Amino acid sequence: MYCLELYSYLRVKLTELFFVPDPTTGEQRTGDYWFQLPIAWVRFHCQLRSTLYEPDFTDGGPTEDQLGSLRWIVFVKSPDRPKNDGMTYCNWWREEDQQTDQYEVGLDVGHSWIGYTIFEPAPLENFTEEPEQETFDVTARKPKALTSPLEPTQQERKLHDLPYRSWCGICVKAKGKETPSRRNLDRQPVIQVDYCFLTTGDGCPTATVLTAVDIQTGFGSAVVTPSKR
Repeated sequence: MYCLELYSYLRVKLTELFFVPDPTTGEQRTGDYWFQLPIAWVRFHCQLRSTLYEPDFTDGGPTEDQLGSLRWIVFVKSPDRPKNDGMTYCNWWREEDQQTDQYEVGLDVGHSWIGYTIFEPAPLENFTEEPEQETFDVTARKPKALTSPLEPTQQERKLHDLPYRSWCGICVKAKGKETPSRRNLDRQPVIQVDYCFLTTGDGCPTATVLTAVDIQTGFGSAVVTPSKR
């Protein structure tokens, strides 16, 4: 059940929303419709009626198990009884939830009205079904590794000549291709020098920079110069 402060806040905001024009037509709504809030379901009554609203669960709103026991009715406008404008009414709307003598499902209130009905949400214990957890069949890939050499017998070591065997040190040195040694050929000593020009934005001064790179070591340097000349 809502506290008084929360209910008062809801009433003010929902009354403002009641008079918001239909965005598709720009005119005041003429048909009843549902509006869902995180803490309540609201049925807006834009057509004149004289009875309290009882959900029939056929008009695209909540299902029966989504609604709690209490409802609050707000008479926004009562054309034939203006003194009732803004009045509220609260009762239990289902017979099985009746806790007081306020149970009056289709009560005729004795005057026409437009407004809205706030239905409290069902308690959490009504939702006993746990949602199914989505699972994914993901098979881990087998990691790749270098082939582990098989230990030969003493007889194999004595008689081995051909073919290539990974456990043979001579074979690995002579024909190993899995982890070959890379030759690092020395390049000729060359230093590349060039100019570049830096600025922080349009209209800002441009700095002339002299850059140099040693090809053998990859070492680079840069210095700001007054001009390219």
